[in-house]
Amino acid sequence: MLRQVSQIQVDSPSRVQQAEMQLCLGDITKIEPGGEPYDVIMISAFSADYSAVPSTVIGALKRQFNLSVVANRERSPEKAVGEIFRAMFTVFADNMSVISPLLATGCQRASKSRIMHALVTAWHTWISIGLPMRRYTLVIYTSKLAVESLAEDDRRAVQEFQRLKHAFESRHRKPDPVPIEADLLVVCSEKDLQFLERTTRSLKANQKSLRCRKVVHSDDSSSSSSGDEAAEGSKAAAATSAIDARRSDMLGSRLVVCLLSQAFLATRACVEDFNVAMCLAHTRWHPFLPVCLERLASPPTYMSLIQWIDCRPKPTDQPGCDKLQAAIGEIGGRLEQLALGVSKQAEPALGPAAVAGGGSGYDIFISYCHRNSAAVEPFLTHLRLACPALRIFFDKQGIQTGYSWMETIYSAISGSRLIVAFLTPDYAKSAVCLEEFTIASMLHRCDRHQALLLPVCLERLGPACPPALQSVARWLDATGSREQCVKRVAVSVAKVLTAKSGDKKAAHLREQLFPDCHELSTLMSQTDKLRQSLLNAKPPLLSSASLGAFVKAAAAAAAERPLPVVDICHAALVCHPDEREPLVEAVRLQAKEFATDLQVRCLDSEQAHDDMEAMEQASVVALFLSPVFLTSARLTSLLYLALCRRRSRSAPVLLFCLNPLPRHPAFLSLLPVNASMEDVKTLAFMYNGQQKELSACLGPASRQQFYKLTHAESVFAVCCARAIVERLLGLPESLVTTPAVLVSLSELAAGAYLRDPNEPKPWKQVMEPI
Repeated sequence: MLRQVSQIQVDSPSRVQQAEMQLCLGDITKIEPGGEPYDVIMISAFSADYSAVPSTVIGALKRQFNLSVVANRERSPEKAVGEIFRAMFTVFADNMSVISPLLATGCQRASKSRIMHALVTAWHTWISIGLPMRRYTLVIYTSKLAVESLAEDDRRAVQEFQRLKHAFESRHRKPDPVPIEADLLVVCSEKDLQFLERTTRSLKANQKSLRCRKVVHSDDSSSSSSGDEAAEGSKAAAATSAIDARRSDMLGSRLVVCLLSQAFLATRACVEDFNVAMCLAHTRWHPFLPVCLERLASPPTYMSLIQWIDCRPKPTDQPGCDKLQAAIGEIGGRLEQLALGVSKQAEPALGPAAVAGGGSGYDIFISYCHRNSAAVEPFLTHLRLACPALRIFFDKQGIQTGYSWMETIYSAISGSRLIVAFLTPDYAKSAVCLEEFTIASMLHRCDRHQALLLPVCLERLGPACPPALQSVARWLDATGSREQCVKRVAVSVAKVLTAKSGDKKAAHLREQLFPDCHELSTLMSQTDKLRQSLLNAKPPLLSSASLGAFVKAAAAAAAERPLPVVDICHAALVCHPDEREPLVEAVRLQAKEFATDLQVRCLDSEQAHDDMEAMEQASVVALFLSPVFLTSARLTSLLYLALCRRRSRSAPVLLFCLNPLPRHPAFLSLLPVNASMEDVKTLAFMYNGQQKELSACLGPASRQQFYKLTHAESVFAVCCARAIVERLLGLPESLVTTPAVLVSLSELAAGAYLRDPNEPKPWKQVMEPI
């Protein structure tokens, strides 16, 4: 019989009800007849030995139930756990139930607490991604059904289960709802009080019963530091308490508005309130509207990623244009929608549905440079006249205020049937436009039925064409009679997208607009070669001589150029909380061993409002990507922030891949990953026999953490830590890197990442008349 001693219940994106993991004591082969049925029984055995020996679980299952055993491929016990749950994704239907003993802890004698940690963590990770499992029953084999009577290793395993239960359930526990006590909460600097008063006065004139909270902060220059540690600690505690109170106030308001100005950026309390509002928008989808009152000098990167209501005066503004009044009208409209319950902050674009292959569902995505808006807007007009039912993404109308414009654009491209790119010299100079074209060309060349790319050249680009635009050699020429050409393109595109099956004219038109394109499989194999070359390029990377020389070089560099004193951290490690232990924690500890004065912070808390500031301050940002990473709205926002920092070259960003990433959104396939765990596994044989050398080079703090890792994970962790320290201290880099936000397809096809970059790349561009 089985006795249940504990259970974990968490929300699953693939199920309406919660997923459950039970911990039981007893014998898995003596399940009572008529009890709870199970769909799958998981067990473990020695490699290549699955015979039904009477004294084993396999033998008992054969004897009791006449069950046979299907062998999984040989792996270390801890890593095999992840493979088991990964395999379940392909065969499981909803409401599946699984039972297993504590795998590999019988004759294989693996550590029970380590296997418990691996099993529970892997289950939680794959449930979070969307594994359709209703219940998983984990059985510790024992004849004693009381926890107090268990052997020491069994008790430690139960304690590890209880520790993880507390961590996971507290993370998934839904917070108590905060009663709505106000309709609007406005945050501003005291120097912008006039704008606050005008905003609230105008809103109340239209909505007499409007309940408004005003939060006005004074400039930081008015406060001074006492130098007393106790007083400073008291101030910090008071600041934390104030942030908690403001968080409750924001949740108790239907809408949060921040009035951005240079004075707002100079006021610490204002910036903290902005960060809290952003955090709530990502984790609780709480409505948030920033309003920019004036041109901002060097705003934080994370602020510039949010679509705000732009009230900045510009030379092109019409006389008498009152942008603030228009912004007040937009705020009033959002308040009316919220009062009716028809509008709320949308869920993240990289949520579980998107990771599983969802999309934004647009027919057409229009890619253009804002400086060419006047030339592109007629296309939009003709398109809507030709077919009003088409779902069109045009950023001026498709990006809602308070949302991440970069996340919205990347997701919209991945979910569109057709991308029309209007090429001009301004387009060729825009980093964001080139990224849009790169993603669209990958979708176009990988799978014609997923998305089509139609480049339309509005102006001659001249002899210097960016490599990103060379991935598609055939453009439509609209440089002549532009208005007529744009109209013809709009009508043709509408006919192709709305044509019924069997329409020969539409099929012929489609072939003219979109001739056959080559598959991109060869290009994507080049991506694999690029990643694998990271460690292959320098095989002696982890020899004792190499690491010893690196430690000396790091010490000399730190002595010559000491790391600056910082408030938060020098390096920020961004990971999912389920994946911090033990791998990312090992990276953090080893980086500190390489550079003793280094301040490293792991950004893995779902409620940390200052993560954005930590990333802004950090000299190096390292992201540890995986499918479960992408299920977190907060971590997804940090990924986009990191890519934005890489685009502006404001600080180095390192991308480390723990598990293969999904294919949707499409840009994930083009991320210039610095090191991948999958590649390290294939190259780990180069470091066989160096375990002792590797251990000897580790510091005492990190060595204990490395005992929890497999050999491949140890290699990966040391490479990541070394790369972080190299970037911080300006040492020669051991990993091959590229500064690009996304890998360029044309350069990838030409092998530019794998050969001499000065070698000419042949490219011939064809301009087709419309």
